[in-house]
Amino acid sequence: MSYYPQYYNPQQYVPQQQQQMINQFVWVQGESSARAYLVPPGGEAYLMDTDSPTLFYKTCDSAGRPTMKTYELVEKVEADPVVVTPENSVQAEEMPNYLTRDDLNDMGLLTKDDMNNILHQLQQLKDDILDIQTTPNTDSTRGRKATTK
Repeated sequence: MSYYPQYYNPQQYVPQQQQQMINQFVWVQGESSARAYLVPPGGEAYLMDTDSPTLFYKTCDSAGRPTMKTYELVEKVEADPVVVTPENSVQAEEMPNYLTRDDLNDMGLLTKDDMNNILHQLQQLKDDILDIQTTPNTDSTRGRKATTK
């Protein structure tokens, strides 16, 4: 007869490894077959339609409720680069509704001082945004700095 102390347990606990699901494409015939395809709780499946270029992504939450998203597969065709030549370029006389820089300067709508003022305001705005992002938020409202009166 063997004697084992009370604290000794001959059955040791071996942790079970969770099985890793491998995502594979399953071929189905139409959307109705995709909706009827069973997915285990917590699982997902990629379903390819044999009748049309359609992909169904079906998931199932831990409670067993399935959801399905449908994607149309469209071939992406690379466009030929457009080479601008004098024959296919747009001439200024063909664009009467657009202003050139010279037109703006002649009209006096934007002066150099105006541009510098705008750039200064944009830089100030950028600094304020960085200030808000780096300052810890002590106010209960989200995204606003705390103010004291």
